[in-house]
Amino acid sequence: MRKEKQIIPQIVLFLLSAILMGCTKTEEPKGRQEIQPTTSEAAIEEPLGAASPESQIPNAAPPEHAYISITYGRDNEENPTGREVVFYTYDLTARELEEVCVLPFDVQYASGVVSRENQMVYYSRCAAEGDLATNDCLFAYDLRTGESTMLEQENWSYNDITLLDPETLLVMAVTMQHPITPAQFNLSDHAFKYLSDVNNEPPALYTSGPAPLSYNFKFGTFVYIFQAQEDRYDDAYLSFEKAIDTHIALVPAELRKDLARIYTVNWNAEHKILWAAQISENELLLRTDEVDVSGVGIAREAVYYSLVFDDTQSTLTQCEPPYPDPMTTNVSRCITLDGGNTYYIYYT
Repeated sequence: MRKEKQIIPQIVLFLLSAILMGCTKTEEPKGRQEIQPTTSEAAIEEPLGAASPESQIPNAAPPEHAYISITYGRDNEENPTGREVVFYTYDLTARELEEVCVLPFDVQYASGVVSRENQMVYYSRCAAEGDLATNDCLFAYDLRTGESTMLEQENWSYNDITLLDPETLLVMAVTMQHPITPAQFNLSDHAFKYLSDVNNEPPALYTSGPAPLSYNFKFGTFVYIFQAQEDRYDDAYLSFEKAIDTHIALVPAELRKDLARIYTVNWNAEHKILWAAQISENELLLRTDEVDVSGVGIAREAVYYSLVFDDTQSTLTQCEPPYPDPMTTNVSRCITLDGGNTYYIYYT
């Protein structure tokens, strides 16, 4: 099965999924690498400045009891896989980091989220314990009893898991048909609702790249970056010889695409979108890696864009990164919280 992975030199970690539970909606940034801050504040800074006038939203304090859920992998030679997954919460009001639980790294692709309200950790784990050749399934770990329960066995793995509300997960599923696609998972009846089904699309038509979901609880939308499945794995595209359409969309939680909020670029593989964050109702901040294949080896340069959606004509404009120069290439994730407060994740 195809799985997209982000590679960050000298980082062997998994981060992160973010969720706000002070409201009934949540926001999630979960990346593929762990980022080891020197202190809890080193990984979370605020506010993130605006890329354009559209993003000028007055700052406000986060909702009471709002928190970020962090999924973090680390070495542990006592485990059969040599790794373990640690779940933390970071309280945005108290600015306190708390270790919630530690689980074996018994998974192809670790992802998960802490639900304080349900006293559960929803995470991915191999269907057959200790057998990494089996597919990853959704599990629920009860923080009160220490017991894990398998919830389903429908997909191959999960690149992202977050909460829309206490009864619903939003996941980026790697399906058995190969595509990587957003889906809702109902925690009551254990049923999936796939974006392709909601939009009456063939399930294998589109696939997502490595850019993770970024759910914005304030606006009830998430960022979805996708390409045609046959284009994404075309040898000419992968060898930098062909440009293909990449679609950047803001999608409501109910998964119905809005054509006015889909922007298409025709880029070759020299332009790789690492992540995108919604920084206002109609604006995204995109971070790309620009690859130079003309010289010896492949050099990467971080380039930032402002994408503003408009009913008549949306615009994509290169912009300066809204954080200090030394951090430009090290910012691996960005999320936007209530009132325009934005937190970005970086490694040192």
